[in-house]
Amino acid sequence: MRRVGLVAEPRRGDAGRGALELDALLGWLNMLPVGRASRHERLQDVPLDDTDVLWLRGSVEADARLLAWLEAGGRLLATGAAAVLPTVLGLERAPPTTIELGQPPPADFGLAGFGAHPLFAGLRGGAVLRPPAAEALCCYDGTRPLDGGVVAVARSGLTLQPDRILAWEYAVGGGGVLCLALHPSLLSAEPMHSPGEAEVMLANALIGEAVPYRARGPAALWPPPGERALRTVSGDRVPAAPGDAWPPGSMPALDLTPAAAWTHAGRRLLITARPATGSREVWAPPFRVMHAAAVRDAIPCAPEHIAADGIAGGLALGSHRLLERWMAAPDVPVAVWEIGGQPGIPLEAEWEADLRRAWPYPEGSYGDLIFSVAPDGLALRVESAGGPRALFAVTGGRLSAEHGEPPQAPTVRVRCTGTTPLRIVAMAGIDRDELERSGRVLARDGIAGLAAARGRKAAQLTRYGTAFEAPDELLARGFEWARQRGDEALIGAPGIGRSLLAACPRGAGDDAWCFGAGACAAAAAQLVAGNRDPARELLKFLAQAQRADGGIGAHDPLGGLSSAADPASTIAFLELAERFLAWTGELEALRRQREPFRRAVAYLAARDDGAAVPRERVLDALEEVVDGAGAAGLGALRQRVVPGPDAAPVESHAVLEAAAATLRRAPGALPGTGAGTALLEAVAALWGLEPDAPNAALALAPLLPAGWSGVALRRLRVGRALLDLELRRRPAALVLRTAHLFGPRLVLSVGVRGNEVAATEVDDVQLAGARARFESHDRHEVRFLLRG
Repeated sequence: MRRVGLVAEPRRGDAGRGALELDALLGWLNMLPVGRASRHERLQDVPLDDTDVLWLRGSVEADARLLAWLEAGGRLLATGAAAVLPTVLGLERAPPTTIELGQPPPADFGLAGFGAHPLFAGLRGGAVLRPPAAEALCCYDGTRPLDGGVVAVARSGLTLQPDRILAWEYAVGGGGVLCLALHPSLLSAEPMHSPGEAEVMLANALIGEAVPYRARGPAALWPPPGERALRTVSGDRVPAAPGDAWPPGSMPALDLTPAAAWTHAGRRLLITARPATGSREVWAPPFRVMHAAAVRDAIPCAPEHIAADGIAGGLALGSHRLLERWMAAPDVPVAVWEIGGQPGIPLEAEWEADLRRAWPYPEGSYGDLIFSVAPDGLALRVESAGGPRALFAVTGGRLSAEHGEPPQAPTVRVRCTGTTPLRIVAMAGIDRDELERSGRVLARDGIAGLAAARGRKAAQLTRYGTAFEAPDELLARGFEWARQRGDEALIGAPGIGRSLLAACPRGAGDDAWCFGAGACAAAAAQLVAGNRDPARELLKFLAQAQRADGGIGAHDPLGGLSSAADPASTIAFLELAERFLAWTGELEALRRQREPFRRAVAYLAARDDGAAVPRERVLDALEEVVDGAGAAGLGALRQRVVPGPDAAPVESHAVLEAAAATLRRAPGALPGTGAGTALLEAVAALWGLEPDAPNAALALAPLLPAGWSGVALRRLRVGRALLDLELRRRPAALVLRTAHLFGPRLVLSVGVRGNEVAATEVDDVQLAGARARFESHDRHEVRFLLRG
């Protein structure tokens, strides 16, 4: 265990608050698992030979012993005014400056790292802090340390200030120095909250791996901002673009207007179309591969067809009509773009390769670019100083490239000249290993293999997912499409995680992609369609992204970082857990994550600001999940549940038709929210579905709209059981037929809405009342005899 020495004294002119803050700090420090924690008022009084980690908090004088101690493996944390110490010791040539933070200090002030640095272990790449009042920052503002590595810059919520550097480091022999521009405050305006992010960050520095030392593993640092792209000559072997034929589409397709927006996704790639310009964007989160990709002088001229295994549409180039197709590989960052139709038509395709990191990071975050074109013009390689790289290969044409001119962010302008059929393949990777893996998959599978893999995934969803049947065939197709698009919205980003895409906050821009609690409704709706992976993955992601105080942030941009916790997002997280349990019955799977759920409950219970609380049924489910660990928090929340009036009846069939119409107008939209989610939810409301998989039960109260002869749900999944439901209109009766297809028996409780029931029969046995309750194990018929 480490021996920690602290050199600190209350700030002059603020003795009252300074003493209080220092008392809180010493109390917290003594609770850490350290071998010994000692406090000194002067650096000269510290026994360095008996100290492993030294924390200099505030202005101190240099000590001639420090360099030898650092060389021998000592670790030093310098905060506030002590951050000038590296300059005094001769480790840094450019000293930091002192600036005022402003009054009052911003509530969402914090630090933003560039990835997996040990300072932010458990904090999603950054920290939201509560800076002390009247705090001055000893930082680099508009400049960078010349000899140190940049660890973090300033942030305000999800807005970054990349020119204001608040944390930097130096490796010194076997040890090192970590500098913070301020003293992270341990005082909280809300003392009932769980430990804050300042405590986690300081613990990472004192007993973790944040301070550099010889044996420390990789630590992500901010590269110098990119300013240019440099041409070079590469001798690396370049994979060729596959020449096999593009197979005909095997999946049902929906039509889009030529100017419609669409997104086509694999697990590691996103291709989007901008309706205003007709250009395409390719992203391999967390970075962009192709920007403003388009065929020069061509315009969309025919409806596009979007299917699970690709996108196809028409282009007008002069008097010629061309066929444009795109496909994202299912599991690796590979995109295929082909312009075909009448063979031998000359054309030029253009795009920019900037390897831009996704919002909220600024352009050029990955540093300068290096690019090289193969001598035969069949391939182009682009690499960034920060790691991401891309490779473009072509058949039917030749590539050329030039660098963009400063002062714009580093950009490579690419032109591909050839004749139809022209095929361009883009491979990407967050590092060299992923790029090489993408090339191997492409060489192994070819275009036909990638399309077949996408088709198999979609066919599996169709075969095993729930299907909806209605008099309007487009409603059934819309239901299937919403299920498919929800699955496509499940994306992975290295260093960020894998989750369901969610809407980003206003002002984030067209290039913003997010995960977060905003996708909880979409994931819950996918459970209705029998698709459980989105909910399972989203729950896992939100548990991993949980803030230090136990709350859940609303937005987790694919560029990195996470927004501060808020009650609404935390409630959405808990409600998704309840829906997942109700549909799947996977109690043990949720119990393996009981600690994140317990902490979320504690976060909500500790708030006294009148924030909303989860519904009673959510609290009941959580009681089973946390298994007694969160009893106090659940009890506090139950006391705050306010019973409200029953919701007004929803015309679910009207919602269903409106959602389906919206989906038909914009079927290319991702993520799997909006109209797709509304349609799935409306189908559940139309049937009045209330699953209870832990107790092997299902309640339903379907509504058959006027003018409809019947509806059906096929392969409805509740727990491990699978069943068909079919409701038909008969003279003076509504007939519900159930077929138990697989799995353990279910107890069904059924009724109908929108009609007055005179009597009920189950398998020709008359019952008293308007509802029936029975155990489903084979085929059953429930007849509701109507009055009048």
